[in-house]
Amino acid sequence: MDLKLNPATKKAFLDIDSVDGFTDVIHLFNKFMESSGPLTMKDFAELMGKEGHEALKFAQNKGEINTKGELVGLLGLSIVPTNHELTMAGRKFYTWCAADSLIFPAILGEDAVIHSKDPMTGESIEIRVKNDRLLDISPKEAMISWVDEINEDDIRCSMCNRVHFFTTAATAANWHENNKDARIFKVEDYYASGISTNG
Repeated sequence: MDLKLNPATKKAFLDIDSVDGFTDVIHLFNKFMESSGPLTMKDFAELMGKEGHEALKFAQNKGEINTKGELVGLLGLSIVPTNHELTMAGRKFYTWCAADSLIFPAILGEDAVIHSKDPMTGESIEIRVKNDRLLDISPKEAMISWVDEINEDDIRCSMCNRVHFFTTAATAANWHENNKDARIFKVEDYYASGISTNG
């Protein structure tokens, strides 16, 4: 099945232009992926074509900075280990949330293998995608959570930390008991909907 990103998803994940005035998002991600390690704020500012303070503000709001003040993550794509491992372009990355791991291969045009863990049981989930096509899900009945309310100034805490993969509907339901504002989907349905955030 093909992935077609709907407008709400593009806004949540990609449309930084309307907020901060930065345009070439795909170029920015590709350059970040090409880097062999963390980016200094000086290099990040040069990459963006912005002043240092503008790049720092953007990194603080929509990126991830290590203790040395270097950029190690950008809009959900990171080189710092998380629960969601994403192998693409011959390299291992990590994503802030389950949805990120599905969306980055599509927007970057890369084949990928996703390894994640059910937050309730620690059991493994593996998903294979070919660019914007979902190839395989193991286990087949895997589920994903989603939250609609997103604070654009703190995407990670308001949304990413609550968007997970689950091995079964039962474990997803157990998590949902304490997260009633979230929604639960089968991974294949979520993917087919265009990573729907609004319906």
